[in-house]
Amino acid sequence: MIPSRVLVVEDNALNRRLAVDVLRAAGYEVAEAEGAPEARVSLARGLPALIVLDITLRGTDGVAFLRQLRADRRTRDIPIVATTALAMKRDRERILQAGFDAYLAKPFSPRILRQVVGELLQRRGTATEAPRG
Repeated sequence: MIPSRVLVVEDNALNRRLAVDVLRAAGYEVAEAEGAPEARVSLARGLPALIVLDITLRGTDGVAFLRQLRADRRTRDIPIVATTALAMKRDRERILQAGFDAYLAKPFSPRILRQVVGELLQRRGTATEAPRG
């Protein structure tokens, strides 16, 4: 089976590498981007089944980029997981109200990342391969 494609948008190289490694080990095809401009290039090459998006990107922040994605008919229905070091209850509420499908406070465990991604893809009906690990 063809694995679901996930796009990880994270400007911190270590955090990006962790998310990419965890998702690849779970059986997903993973594209990565350092910020919104690189993410747009990746999206032009092909749409992912899900996006993992950092809130505090350099240049365009994650909430602003989310709004752009939701305004585009091609990307508006893609599930998007927010990742952030902003871990206060009001931060979580603000981020979810902005339109994210899920919220992960950093540091998050690999197990939680796999679980959230798997659940969102199952709900959307795009999980084409059961995640490993």
